[in-house]
Amino acid sequence: MTSRFSKCKSCASYNVIEFKTHACLYFLGCDGLMKAAVSVFPKVVVYSDCGFIQSNLSATDLRWLEKVPQGLTKHPLSWPHPGSSL
Repeated sequence: MTSRFSKCKSCASYNVIEFKTHACLYFLGCDGLMKAAVSVFPKVVVYSDCGFIQSNLSATDLRWLEKVPQGLTKHPLSWPHPGSSL
């Protein structure tokens, strides 16, 4: 039997559930707070035997992300995030 999905990197299973999703990517640091979130629509595969998740972005989503200024992705993360319940 051939699967269009690769085997799980965690448990070697081929038992998957595929979802079409929407995600908003926010960028870290003070400069990132001034920028709008980038919406992407990745396909997400969940391996049902162990819960491992794998996703891929479309070529269109990758082109959007390439337009983000490089400096916005290099700021350190402050933890916990303001508004977090942790």
